[in-house]
Amino acid sequence: MSIVYSVTVKPDQDIEQDYVKWLQEEHIQEVVSTGCFDDFRFFKVLAEDERDGSSYNIQYVTTDMSRYFDYINIHAPLMRSKGKEKFGEKFHAFRTVLKGL
Repeated sequence: MSIVYSVTVKPDQDIEQDYVKWLQEEHIQEVVSTGCFDDFRFFKVLAEDERDGSSYNIQYVTTDMSRYFDYINIHAPLMRSKGKEKFGEKFHAFRTVLKGL
């Protein structure tokens, strides 16, 4: 069984390039290095109308819910605060948890 922690983010257009670079070069690896996830996938969300900017999706994969909960309870507050410290309110995040069947 696999558990996927899916995070969709939409940065404001004026920070989009820096935000995506930060995700790719720092944040995603920092999340994976917590040991709670085994792998990740990073996507740009395809949309018909991108006039108000683009969205991105990161899927962090783990093997059981206890590892996901370890991330949420122990690591997530610090990870989220780092993003807010660096980019303030210039991005929005939507999070879901998926279970493979």
